[in-house]
Amino acid sequence: MRSKVKPIPVRFIQKNAPYNVGEIAGFDMKVARSLVNAKRAVFINESDADAPEEATAAPSKVFEAVHIGGGYYEVDGHRVKGKKAAEEYAAELTKSHGEAPEAEE
Repeated sequence: MRSKVKPIPVRFIQKNAPYNVGEIAGFDMKVARSLVNAKRAVFINESDADAPEEATAAPSKVFEAVHIGGGYYEVDGHRVKGKKAAEEYAAELTKSHGEAPEAEE
């Protein structure tokens, strides 16, 4: 489900595919600010230029160990032997928010 973030409208002053010069589009604050900083667009509302960039937390992903047979489990595409080792690896991945350490086989 998408988060309900108010899109910030910008008008393009340079071609930025798929948008042409003069077109208006709405983006989240991070994208809008990067377009304005790159001098590809300008803010429609001057109040948006002064608004602080919203801190958006990356969605946390929960990793699970899936039994694939023969005592092996799959965790985020890695094959791990043993239920306990697979559960520990899944917990480590979940804790690190997707930054995958090396799998132990």
